[in-house]
Amino acid sequence: MPKKPADIIVLNLDFEKISDELLAKIVENAEKVVRKTVEEKVGSSFIGDLSIIVTADKEKDKVTFTISIEFTAPKILEIDYESILEEASKRAFEAIEEWLKKNARVQLRENNKSIS
Repeated sequence: MPKKPADIIVLNLDFEKISDELLAKIVENAEKVVRKTVEEKVGSSFIGDLSIIVTADKEKDKVTFTISIEFTAPKILEIDYESILEEASKRAFEAIEEWLKKNARVQLRENNKSIS
């Protein structure tokens, strides 16, 4: 199955306000969102191995977040792994975006309105 291209969200950020501590909190929060989503969709007692890796790579003019999720569950459940993984990733990226908007004074490019 071909991989779909990564979604790219461009935000104008005040990079001086994005500290390593803030990035750590954002990553931790995204991991919690992923875990909660997978547990809601599968049931925590049915999840075998759950691996969640969220990284934040900060460069001088951008931050790149990467989310990797893997889990196992009994075959008898007949679950749609792909849709669960997509939903968990989507919710995590939405949480990341919200944290950045709240903590880094984001200004959206498309309409130049400040969000606080």
